[in-house]
Amino acid sequence: MPCTLHAHCHNCNSPHLSTQGIVFSVRPPKKSWKNITNLSGGEKTLSSLSLVFALHHYKPTPLYFMDEIDAALGMLCVYMCCVYIGDAVYMLPFS
Repeated sequence: MPCTLHAHCHNCNSPHLSTQGIVFSVRPPKKSWKNITNLSGGEKTLSSLSLVFALHHYKPTPLYFMDEIDAALGMLCVYMCCVYIGDAVYMLPFS
């Protein structure tokens, strides 16, 4: 994707991560750092997808279920996500 998203997880080293959760802060292009709860719907979607894609790059799994990920995205972002997912399919060790 042509845009760069910077993200930071707080509480990631906590021994009680399953009960405390993590704080996911992002800095969309040309914007300041924000908690993910303070983003627009499209920004939340792109931030969440970026996290999923980063985790997939780190440790691929053979199956993902994504339901209505395009609901809050504009057509350009939907197209970029489709191209990214299509390209990523050929790099899977499972295919």
